[in-house]
Amino acid sequence: RFPTAIERAELAAGMRDADARVTESLRVLGYPDGRVAARALDEVTGVLTVTVAPGERTLLASVAASGLTPADEARLLAGVPLAAGDPARADRIALAALAVEQDLHRRGFADATVRARVADLADGAPAVRVTLEADPGAAYRVGAVSFDALRHTRRSLAERLAGLQEGAVYDPA
Repeated sequence: RFPTAIERAELAAGMRDADARVTESLRVLGYPDGRVAARALDEVTGVLTVTVAPGERTLLASVAASGLTPADEARLLAGVPLAAGDPARADRIALAALAVEQDLHRRGFADATVRARVADLADGAPAVRVTLEADPGAAYRVGAVSFDALRHTRRSLAERLAGLQEGAVYDPA
């Protein structure tokens, strides 16, 4: 998160933006109350030591999906890298939603969207419920494919390069 010398200097100086990047990194990793506790610069070696107070880590209480058939829900949830008890990492939650969306796209749901909804538990425990809300939309198949007005390309080459087979599932990728 601090790849340049200027960014590291900002962190050493205690600049607000640098502290905000640290706390945002902690939040993404499942520490919503993390903060910079101290910083020390060794003047001999030039090594900056930043001490963070991460706070309590938030865990996943449950992972569910909505908007899918029961069979798709079971299959897709088995393939995402999230499970109850795991740290509530925002990056992994976003990747899980993306993986479900891409799976739907590959199966012909070109307009599919998936949103990860994260909800706190009612009892105030440091855990959240994650629901991957899917809106698959309509499934598409490839209709008739034709190549007109080809002058310098053979029809067989164009068909092979396009990779479209009539009746096949449409994959927008």
